[in-house]
Amino acid sequence: MLKLKDLKEIKNHILSSENPLFFYDADCDGCCSFLLAYKAAGKGNGVFVKGSPILDINYLNKIEEFSPDKIFVFDKPLISQEFIDKAKIPIVWVDHHSYIDRNSVFYYNPMRYKNPKKMSTTYWIYKSVGGPIWIAALGCVADYHIPDFIAKFEKEYPDLWSKNIKDPGDALFKTQLGYMVKLIGFLFKDKTKKVKENIQLLQQIKSPYEILKGNSVNGSVLLKRALEIEKKYNKILQQALKEKSKKGLLVFTYIDNKHSLTKELSNELLYYNPKKVIIVARFKDDEVVMSLRSRTRPILPVLNKILLQFENAYCGGHELACGATVKKEDYIDFIKKFQSYLGKNYYK
Repeated sequence: MLKLKDLKEIKNHILSSENPLFFYDADCDGCCSFLLAYKAAGKGNGVFVKGSPILDINYLNKIEEFSPDKIFVFDKPLISQEFIDKAKIPIVWVDHHSYIDRNSVFYYNPMRYKNPKKMSTTYWIYKSVGGPIWIAALGCVADYHIPDFIAKFEKEYPDLWSKNIKDPGDALFKTQLGYMVKLIGFLFKDKTKKVKENIQLLQQIKSPYEILKGNSVNGSVLLKRALEIEKKYNKILQQALKEKSKKGLLVFTYIDNKHSLTKELSNELLYYNPKKVIIVARFKDDEVVMSLRSRTRPILPVLNKILLQFENAYCGGHELACGATVKKEDYIDFIKKFQSYLGKNYYK
């Protein structure tokens, strides 16, 4: 739980910056965190970080491009110390993944405190600077979290919510807000140039209905693009739903060099298979990119142990929802090792 002092400091950092540069994770939580901060600041530039859990020196060129006076990093579990050292600009990092040590950075993470609550990064930015409540609710629900301000949101947008929703899975798959989470996620699944265009359009959106109903020029473009990806997603989802689990583990693999849909697929498969551990794996070039999900069995600690046995493998995320990447030639061995952990008393 971030303290009031933390929230005030984050707000001061955002409002005092003359030319902020925002780096954020390429998903709904990261995007909504950026949108809230950008609207509060009224200025700045945003850069989404896609395909890796780490912000590293490959993004130093963005500092040269935008010449910021302050850098903000939202919803990224890792920042390389080399990036921090070479940036030579104050960095404000707001995150909710596992706490790690870094020098020379303003780091706000509820995981550093005892008994932290699993709130999204969007939640903390909203509590810090406020902003449109529909953006805040969108980012929270996207990260499997029903925020304490949901009653206020429901009062303002009753048609986007459903009464008696208590489970984040129901929020995602039984409400219009949840459907909008899916649409926003799809907007990050295209080529980099088009994703940049999508973000620029999102920055101008003032109402959720612009996207859900396409009742503005910008909203209509975004809705059309999201529906194009949704069509491909639904086709893969139908294949995934036919997959049978083995000993508590459901593994679904597909090949796609263009669209990474593993996160969305794993979330939906977990909703329909709440007692299973889910692995959705996408074969891309010489790597296998995976999203792993579970309701009760911690996954990230297992990955941290197993991936030490493989070269050029890495993982990141939360205990029950995370991602991992291994080389294609290591994938079968990885699955076997992961399955072996399911049969042990490791989780008890």
